[in-house]
Amino acid sequence: MSIAPWDPYDSSTPALLGTIASSGNATFDAFDAVRNLYGFNGAGQTVAVIDTGIAYTHAALGGGFGANYRVVGGWDFAENDANPWDDGLAGAHGTHVAGIIGASDSRYAGAAPGADLVALRVFDDQGHSSFDWIEQSLRWVHENRGAFANPITTVNLSIGSQWNASNVPNWATLEDEFAQLQADGIFISVAAGNSFTTYDTAGLSYPAVSSHVVPVASVDANGELSYFSQRNDRVIAAPGRNITSTVPDYLGNRNGRDDDFAALSGTSMAAPYVAGASVLLRQAMQFAGAANLTEDALYTVLRNTADTIYDNLTGANYRRLNLERAIDSVMPGDDDADPSSLGALTTTATASGIISRRDDCDSFRFTAGATGLVTVSLDGHDWLNGTVHLLGDQSAAVQGNSLTFQVIAGQDYTLEVASRAGIGHYQLSARLEAVNRVAWGTVALSQFNDQRVVAGQQFQFQATRDGLLSVEASAAAGLAFDVYNANGERLGASAQTNGGQRVDFSAYGGATYTLRVTAASDAVDFRLTNLITITGDRAQVFGTSGDDVVIFQAGATHQLSINGVQYALAGGAIHEFSFDGGAGADVVSMTGTAGIDQATLTVDSSRLSGQGYRFEASGVETVVIQSGGGDDTATIQDTAGNDRGALTSTLAHLADAGHALFAFGFRRATIQAGRGDDSLLVFGSTGGDAISAWPDRVKFEGAGVASTANGFRHVQIHGGGGNDTANLFDSAGDDHFSARLTQSRLAGENYEIDLFGVRTVTVTASRGQDTAELFGVSDSEELTARPESAQLTGARVNFRARGFDQVRIDGGGGLDQAQLFDSRGNDLLTARPGDVRLVGAGYDNWLTGFASVRARSSTGIDEALFYDSAGDDQFTGRTDYGRLTGVGFDHWAYGFEKVTAYASTGADSAELVTGAGANRWEGHGDLAKLANDVAVNTVYGFDRVVATWQQGELTVAELLAIDYAFARVGNWRE
Repeated sequence: MSIAPWDPYDSSTPALLGTIASSGNATFDAFDAVRNLYGFNGAGQTVAVIDTGIAYTHAALGGGFGANYRVVGGWDFAENDANPWDDGLAGAHGTHVAGIIGASDSRYAGAAPGADLVALRVFDDQGHSSFDWIEQSLRWVHENRGAFANPITTVNLSIGSQWNASNVPNWATLEDEFAQLQADGIFISVAAGNSFTTYDTAGLSYPAVSSHVVPVASVDANGELSYFSQRNDRVIAAPGRNITSTVPDYLGNRNGRDDDFAALSGTSMAAPYVAGASVLLRQAMQFAGAANLTEDALYTVLRNTADTIYDNLTGANYRRLNLERAIDSVMPGDDDADPSSLGALTTTATASGIISRRDDCDSFRFTAGATGLVTVSLDGHDWLNGTVHLLGDQSAAVQGNSLTFQVIAGQDYTLEVASRAGIGHYQLSARLEAVNRVAWGTVALSQFNDQRVVAGQQFQFQATRDGLLSVEASAAAGLAFDVYNANGERLGASAQTNGGQRVDFSAYGGATYTLRVTAASDAVDFRLTNLITITGDRAQVFGTSGDDVVIFQAGATHQLSINGVQYALAGGAIHEFSFDGGAGADVVSMTGTAGIDQATLTVDSSRLSGQGYRFEASGVETVVIQSGGGDDTATIQDTAGNDRGALTSTLAHLADAGHALFAFGFRRATIQAGRGDDSLLVFGSTGGDAISAWPDRVKFEGAGVASTANGFRHVQIHGGGGNDTANLFDSAGDDHFSARLTQSRLAGENYEIDLFGVRTVTVTASRGQDTAELFGVSDSEELTARPESAQLTGARVNFRARGFDQVRIDGGGGLDQAQLFDSRGNDLLTARPGDVRLVGAGYDNWLTGFASVRARSSTGIDEALFYDSAGDDQFTGRTDYGRLTGVGFDHWAYGFEKVTAYASTGADSAELVTGAGANRWEGHGDLAKLANDVAVNTVYGFDRVVATWQQGELTVAELLAIDYAFARVGNWRE
């Protein structure tokens, strides 16, 4: 992109050029690698982009302008105002550069997506700039470097002039400002220029040649210097060929949203990569303890760690950016890979360290000085969100950055510190609380894994509530244990189950119990569950603060699973079940019996009931109810918000932002919606389904089920590949129907119904001013259109529209045929090649793309108008029909009282044939007319007209000054 010259103060100053060379695509994975390894993203810094402005409403650039957005400020020096928007038509350059520096996008992330941006516009709408504006912008950076939440540390100038040298030109005007910014510690990245093919020798554009800035050359995807890039021994080269980045909507798809990307090339694209690299390098060096960083310090690291590349054209070596090596060179070294020893832990121990990469981890080993409870705390600094866990033991309880676990005297334990996110320094502390008994605390659903137990060891715990308390243990072999109450009474002994030992007993809320090991085993996993209370014939199941999964199957013996803990409850003893999910993302699954069951599902509570049982769940995010195979019914109720529903032959489903309700296998299911802006998906089976849809409801019948959905505004119906049929019905307002092979739609006020993959579609309109469009495919279709209906059929489509005020039908390009029928009133047929229309009171049937059209008149005084093509056409007019035919079309009008044909271009001919009774001929100018008591056939503009007598009497009213060749055939009487 060339930016036109404009400098009103010094005509000798070279033109300022945007340093774009061409367009295409490229990737630069080193920045992703640095972010993934270290978490550096430029946060805490601001980059000033001196360019054409920034389209700051771009989604990847923060979507706005000001303190609460990514583009935190700026100035328009071309128009002298505070709105540095990247205007067209010569714009987009600055937006593209800004995206390379800091775009936040999953596909095209910028080099430093955490950095803020400042937009300094120094080009006008025509792409003109001046060094005065650039000089003002550099002063602005100095004056405002500390004016934002994050200081300006970097300037990007993807601008150059027509200059190629290793020295500053005598007309240079920016050196004082560059020197000031350099003294401020600001890194200045400048595009080297794109004119190498013009000068064919080493050198730089201005201002890249300034000793106060860092010049940036461009390399291609293969790592070699781009053919257009200017170069000298000071440059750092970076990707500049085929770079995809942000652009304003006017350079994208022009859909009114700034979310577009485009690929451009030039040293303009390379400079922001180095600018972004300097931001990440500064962040890394500050993390490593460096302060008061200068441009020279950053440049030295970037240059010393850069790759060396040889250039055949100049016979010299140049430096290419190697960001990962630059960051590695300044980061603190990793700690010893072997665990550090904390020694014997008797009371407390502390340690400190550093996580310098996100994949880094440190380990610490200690020996338990006593049996008891160890609490480990981790305090992270900088950007570290750390985690600590106990190697080989999943029983440790984690709360935030704290870890608690049981230890046995004399055994060794290893702690591992790692990063959840970010990197930084940390302090680790461990505290041992020696106990005679291992305290498990209050249990509701508690897991204690990898417990190392010996015979006689005791574990103490408290019940949360009255009810069943189950203790399960999974061990390699040999484990056995008893449970005692506070009075020392044994409540039960463990028994063998699949995979381990288990004991169940009746507990009292708040009471203390002791588990005593009678036969030891190493590495035991304990699970304690106190989540069910049975009172009479009612079982109450309680949720936890976590994500619970409850599974219920009704039967002679009810099967109940609570977070994997199995219970078998006699159907004759327990009739009612309830479950309150509480906190967490909970799931309930219910399955009915082979009898007749009823299900009701809402986001507040759901229930399944049948003969002798009832299960109700409340406060649950996901509910799944499965029919047991009987003649079952299910009802799903929506919320007041915007819900999403689905219907299939086996499923009825409804969901909102936080809930999902599923009913599987019910023969009759109803989804009730309508309180929000709700949408519905309907999926057919592989068989033949019948679907009926109204503006306020949908009915699905197929594969032995009949389901209904009410109140959905947005409905999508997908055929399942069988011979499906759909019947749609309109609203009281004005509706529109369109039908295609791939998609059909009926829409009106506050509703829309879309069909996909349904071959046979019938739509009935009754009220309002309704319109329809039917589209054929490249097959040969047949159309039958009447005032009250239009039906288009073919090998792949079968569309029928009934009761519409206007129907437009497109044949789709095959050898299509159409039959049109009139109304009882007066109708008008207009036929053109590729376009036929029959209109009467209350209907309008309009055809395009049909090869053969036959229109039939029965009652009323009907008229037909034929229009020719650009080729040679033939018209035949008889008492009972008129016909116009030409290349690609054949139009007939049967029984019309008045038929008129118009010819314009081509060698057109017409034949008018007499009928029974008195026939009257008239011809003058370009008109020929044959009339009798039944029909009037008139032609205009035909090159040749033949009047043929077959029957009746023929008289000539006038045959004067005609403009066409005329022939008579048969028994004429003048």
